[in-house]
Amino acid sequence: MADTIRIFVTTCKPMWRVEKALEYTVHKYCTPPFKVTFLRSGDPDWLTNVDLSISHKDKDAIKKAGCWNIGRDHPRPYSGEGWATPFTCFRFAIPELCSFEGRAIHMDADFIVQNDLRKIFEIDMTHPIMSPHHRTDFMLIDCSRIAEMQMMGMWPSIEEMKVSGDNIDVYRKKLQNYMFIGDAPREWESWDGKDLAENSFSIHYTEMRTQPWKPYPEYFDYPLYPDKNAGYLFWEEYAEALEAEARGEITLSAKDQTSPDATPLSRKA
Repeated sequence: MADTIRIFVTTCKPMWRVEKALEYTVHKYCTPPFKVTFLRSGDPDWLTNVDLSISHKDKDAIKKAGCWNIGRDHPRPYSGEGWATPFTCFRFAIPELCSFEGRAIHMDADFIVQNDLRKIFEIDMTHPIMSPHHRTDFMLIDCSRIAEMQMMGMWPSIEEMKVSGDNIDVYRKKLQNYMFIGDAPREWESWDGKDLAENSFSIHYTEMRTQPWKPYPEYFDYPLYPDKNAGYLFWEEYAEALEAEARGEITLSAKDQTSPDATPLSRKA
């Protein structure tokens, strides 16, 4: 029997619409068995210092609370302070969550899948982590190899990560300095619909200020999504997810949240 594809999605509650679309497209395109796990900021196991109103500078209180230090004391994403999102560095906990065994895929929440991820999961890996342009938004991880880094004192434990408040660049530099990350084929990840082709595995709606589902209307104005085709695809996959749920064909992990309206794009409009 084929190995289970372990897919970890880092996310936060305002991303609930795209969580549904992402999880649905995993079911739609991927060869089983697979398991999708959400590492969702604000959930009991993934609380941050902002959730608990603890200063990011008070590391003793953060350690006592067992929460994540995101390097800032306010909820505004992409502020230039601390983590860009409330879930940015959760991704680096994945090898330890897997007991440093086997392979795993990481995706940010703001993706939809467009091809079979098993084709990626089963490739020959040239590095312990493979990611387009070393960005780590989409990663294939050999968890056992990260254990080597930790045993040599080159990689922190989850408990150390939680307290540190280190941003994403700290982790990327560690991986690059020790040559633990290699460049993956560009078709793994189409950024905002650019270079989208039949062999693309995913679309990453990476520009938070234009994301079609409008997760942070209190901070961003959200103009019309610049790539209309990619915008249409998101709403079509999201609509299919809701319809499949309504028919009882699938049970999605993402839960509906109360949020301002995000008007769907229609190809017929």
